[in-house]
Parts: sequence; C-alpha cells; structure tokens
Amino acid sequence: MSDTPGWSAPQNPGDGSQPDPDVPPGWSSQQPPRYPPPSQPGWTQPGQQPGWGQQPGQQRPGWGQQPGWGQQPGWGQQPGWGQPRPPEVKPGVIPLRPLGVGEILDGAISCARAYPRATFGPAAVVVTISQVLLLVVSWWLFRTFDATADRLGPNPTPEELSRFFESGEFVGLFGAVLALALIALVLGMLAHLVLTGLLTVVVSRSVIGQPVTVSDAWATVRPQLPRLLGLTLLVGIVTVIGLFFCLVPGIYLWALWGLATPALILERQTVTGAMRRSARLVQGSWWRVFLILLLAAILTAVISYIVAVPFQLLGGGNPLDPTVDPSRAYSFYALSLNAIGGIIAGTITAPFSAGVTGLLYVDQRMRREGLDLELARAAGVNIPGQPPQYGPGQPPAGPAQSQPYGSGQPPAGPAQPPQPPTGPPTTGW
Repeated sequence: MSDTPGWSAPQNPGDGSQPDPDVPPGWSSQQPPRYPPPSQPGWTQPGQQPGWGQQPGQQRPGWGQQPGWGQQPGWGQQPGWGQPRPPEVKPGVIPLRPLGVGEILDGAISCARAYPRATFGPAAVVVTISQVLLLVVSWWLFRTFDATADRLGPNPTPEELSRFFESGEFVGLFGAVLALALIALVLGMLAHLVLTGLLTVVVSRSVIGQPVTVSDAWATVRPQLPRLLGLTLLVGIVTVIGLFFCLVPGIYLWALWGLATPALILERQTVTGAMRRSARLVQGSWWRVFLILLLAAILTAVISYIVAVPFQLLGGGNPLDPTVDPSRAYSFYALSLNAIGGIIAGTITAPFSAGVTGLLYVDQRMRREGLDLELARAAGVNIPGQPPQYGPGQPPAGPAQSQPYGSGQPPAGPAQPPQPPTGPPTTGW
C-alpha cells in the first residue's frame, strides 16, 4: 500500500528519525514560519493586551476555577481535572494508539467482519485448493499402498519383502509418491503466499477504514510475489535449521522475523531488508511479540481442531490414530469429510492469523515510530492533543489541498490568528 501515506519506513530508521508530522503528504518540506500560538487565556504580561474574553482589570481565576464567560481554553490544551477525556480516534478497526493484546485480537476479528469478501473469499479459495490437493494425494497413496499390501498378503515372508524392496516397483512407487507430495507442497505453499499477501493488504486498509476489494489487494501483492516467496523460503529454512540444532535459536528467530511479511508487502522492502526491518521493530519487545504470536497460533490450532473434530467423527475417526480402522479412515468418504472440515477451519483461521500479524506490525510501529500520526493524516482525522493537519480550520478545498508550499501560494485559510480587541494598555495583574 505504498500509495497510502504512513506505511513507508522512516528515512533513517537506524537513528529513529521521523518525518515531520505537521507537513501533509506530498507538500514541500520548506514551510512558511508557523504563527505563534495565542497567549493562554486570562494570563497577561505587563504592557500586553488582556487575553481573549478577559476584561481589563479582571483577576485570573484561582486554582480549580473555570475560565470566565466567553473565554476559550488555549490551543492544544488538555482538558482539566474532572473533564471528560477526548474520544479516541478510530477511523478503522483499531484506535490509533498503542494497542493491548485484547485489542489486537479483537481488531483481527473486526477486520474479517468488516471486510468479509476481501478476507473470507480469498481464504476459502486458497484453502480449498490446498485441501483438494491433499485429498488427491492422500487418496492415491492409500489406494497404491492398499494394492501393494494385497499382493504381498497379510503375512509376507522376509524373502518376499526383500524381493519387493529390491524390485523396480518399490523404487517407482517411492519416486511417484515423492514427486506428487512435492508438487502438492509447492502448489499449496504458493497459494498460501498469495493469501498472506492479500490479507496483509486488507488489514492495512482496515486500520484507516478505507474500502478495499480483492482486485485492489491483488494489484498490490502481484509484483511482490517473487520476493515474498524468497522471504518465506529463507525464513523457513533458517528457522528449521535453528529448531533442528537447538530449539531456542529456532524459536528466537521465528519471533524476530515474525513481522517480515508485513514489512515486505507494505514497505516494499527487499527480502533481507524485510528481515532486518522486522528485527529492528521487534528489538526490545521480543517477549511481547513472541507471546502474542504464540497466543495467536494456539488459538488458531484450537479453533481448527474444534471445527475439524465433528467431520473426523463422521468419517470414522482421525486417520492418524493407530486405533482407527484404516480401511474406514482412509476411504474416499472419510477423506472428503476431513477435507471439508479443513476448508471450513482454514477459511475461519487464516484471516485471523494474518490479522494478528498485521496489527502487531502496526502496533510496533505506532509505539516506536509514531505511525498513528501518519495513519491519522492518511485517514483525514486529527488526534487530540496533536497539531491539526492543515493548520487551524478545515483543510483547503479543491486543487489547493494538493498544492505544495513553494510551488504556488499557500492554501486558503487564515494564515494568522485573529488579533485581540484593541483597548487601552494595561499593566496586567
């Protein structure tokens, strides 16, 4: 979503430099000097005019008193004690501020509910393709091994087993099984790569409440599929190597690079750049990121199991259970029911898992880089306590809204605040 302000990485992320939040996207960085804010109401210095709404000779209100009639609070001033807090800025599925764990999980669910066609639709298509491939491979394997077992008989002798393993039939059977499993694995991985990219784009749009369609998300993801494939392979291989030699390095790398996919898609990073970007965002918050990703994985597994169990029971039990009759558990009817359960479970859990990862990426950037200000600007809203996007008043209408300072006149609107009413000079209080 490079065309939306806010998703690009800081120009110098190493030193934590941030873009100027007061300069709207596309405007020149050379801005006219800012006008001084008006003096705080009710407070004057000797030789100055009284503040807004204050009459000459009026005393300042004491502690806890309200300002006089007609007096407005200072610009950007926080509400006093006992006054209601300003409402949260929430243009999309989450408020634009650092999030809690519950808000991240709720935001992932809200994203799927707010954009059902862009989330459940691609998930259903991709998961169906994967489950159909798995069904074909499982059915072919069962039929092949069942026919081989019938030829060998229920109690084959060691000589018969030796001749079978030394024959070309076993080599051909093993090669066919390996090739078919590899093809199914590659096609399923490609389908899930596309799904991950599409859902990441949908989550990024849902944060600022922008509409998005599957075609919009596909236009953003399609040019980045080769890099996304390279990132998935590299992170997967290195993580598996870490898990194989020692469990701790694999777990550490899994969380350290857990935000690499959103960084690659939204910031258009390279493969290694996305890995470095994820490590930089996770640095100092590894335990928090790890626990949130682990919690999402546990919830995904629990939901998938709950959905799949009824279909396994209807089909005769889990095929991986050694106590279940293989002829019944591996029948086409049972495998088809298991595939249907997997399709339903994957359609539900895939948007949730991608949503948690995407919102965790957004949360880390809001905490470390002030992304909430950029997202508020992209959504066209103001955050309480922050300067308005285009100065006091409403944004300029028409072409002046996109006209930068330096290429023409400043946008229409009062360049200076109104002057206070004239009167005889006072000496203050």
